Amino acid sequence: MDANERCTITRRARGARRTLAAVAALAGAAAVVAAPFAPGAAAQDDAPLRVCATTPDLGALVREVGGDQVEVTVFVKGTEDPHFAEAKPSFVKQLSEADLLVQNGLDLEIAWVPPLLRQARNARILPGGAGFLDAATAIGQPLEIPTSAVDRSMGDVHPRGNPHYLLDPMRGLAVAQAIAAKLSALRPGRSAEFGARLAAFRDELHRRLVGPGLAARYGADVPKLLLLYEKRRL
Repeated sequence: MDANERCTITRRARGARRTLAAVAALAGAAAVVAAPFAPGAAAQDDAPLRVCATTPDLGALVREVGGDQVEVTVFVKGTEDPHFAEAKPSFVKQLSEADLLVQNGLDLEIAWVPPLLRQARNARILPGGAGFLDAATAIGQPLEIPTSAVDRSMGDVHPRGNPHYLLDPMRGLAVAQAIAAKLSALRPGRSAEFGARLAAFRDELHRRLVGPGLAARYGADVPKLLLLYEKRRL
């Protein structure tokens, strides 16, 4: 890689840790890909999946991958603290009718999601069910796992690791991939469409992070470029 490319990486990668809210805004710029789907798909495939997402970032990713095949309800507003969200009665009704629940995980919602699930009485979106996705399972090893004993008396601590992993755009992409897989499992007849939307999102994200030239040249190796930059090896 020559000096000009290194300079380009330096400029572009400065935004690699922007909030996922900004990353998800790429949806407006990403190309909408019309993917074919099986003409014999079951009639139920025509009804959008009802998805509940705990945070705005997750909701944006579900909309980006799902397109018009999802109806998304987001529980926490961008101005609210997701650690201490209010468990509203309206959430119970929405969960009782949901096909999929996507939560951040790593105990971010531990104070309010479990009581809502108990009241919703919807077995398909319980942990382990076909309609449940803990997004943290897509990111690999969490960061900042405490090495000593912690408890709630110590304040806002995260015994299972830092739940704010969506500040990293590449981990956001990993979550988008998990969402596409889950939506495809729930609507097999639309899997090609979900896959095409995911690919469009990935390609646009790569272009925004390293520029169109390097994104086209390195393709799937863009994450390696970002990692090398972060480790100061470029």
